[in-house]
Amino acid sequence: MFLKNNKNIKKKKNPIKIKLIEDEITVFDEKIEKIEEEMELFARDFVKLNELLNEKSSIEEKLSELMEEWIRLNE
Repeated sequence: MFLKNNKNIKKKKNPIKIKLIEDEITVFDEKIEKIEEEMELFARDFVKLNELLNEKSSIEEKLSELMEEWIRLNE
């Protein structure tokens, strides 16, 4: 009981979860790279460019959340 409630005990790292997050981060990085390439192709198509910017923003937000979780798991 004492050990369960002791806040000084560090949680065990979960290497499987960490690896899954790292894989997801890689996928999101690749998606962002592809979107940026598309943005260059559609630089004059403001409608398509706006869609790509929104998609990129959404992916970057998810990526940021994953990175925060990765940091938390590695502490």
